[in-house]
Amino acid sequence: MEFKNYKSVINDIDEAKGYVDIYVSAYGNKDLVGDIMDQKAFNKTISDFKSGGSTQLRHLYNHTEDLLLGLPVEMSSDQKGLRVVSHMNMDKQLVKDTFSDYKFFADHNNSLTHSIGYTAINKEFDKKSNTRILKEVKLFEYSTIPFLAANPLTPMNEIKSLKEGEDILLQVKKMLEKGDYSDERFEQLETKINQIESLIKSF
Repeated sequence: MEFKNYKSVINDIDEAKGYVDIYVSAYGNKDLVGDIMDQKAFNKTISDFKSGGSTQLRHLYNHTEDLLLGLPVEMSSDQKGLRVVSHMNMDKQLVKDTFSDYKFFADHNNSLTHSIGYTAINKEFDKKSNTRILKEVKLFEYSTIPFLAANPLTPMNEIKSLKEGEDILLQVKKMLEKGDYSDERFEQLETKINQIESLIKSF
């Protein structure tokens, strides 16, 4: 299985009912590993989903199978990318914390990162542009990626500039001030603050 990250736009959030409307994949742009997702790449996945064939699709946290956030209830494709309306289980503390992150980022015209787990069924390679074009993929899951983990396989262990570190530190502190988090989540964010402050001092 392959993974691909996408910092998406949050279209809508309905906390009362536990729905989030998000794009989980983008079309047409070349990503950091030289892949381009074709606009028809998810046609089979969407068709199977709408006919009830892809009932195993899950909304996960950081590609972790036992950290289930919810299920897709709507799935569609437009010029921008693959759009999913996900119904999240608001009875779980992890989901409440994740929803708090969604709201915080949306309030700042920002978004969490999302990632898909998939297998490439049909692909082409353009030698001239050194690009792999994914013509069809089989989607297994889509994940919300925790803050400060831009890639699930390479968690953040460095900050590239002092300004970047200061900006990230300010964001995390604002999350602590405004977020309605569990004690465990507060501890995680405080740990991140300490890590970032140490990295800033190293500059």
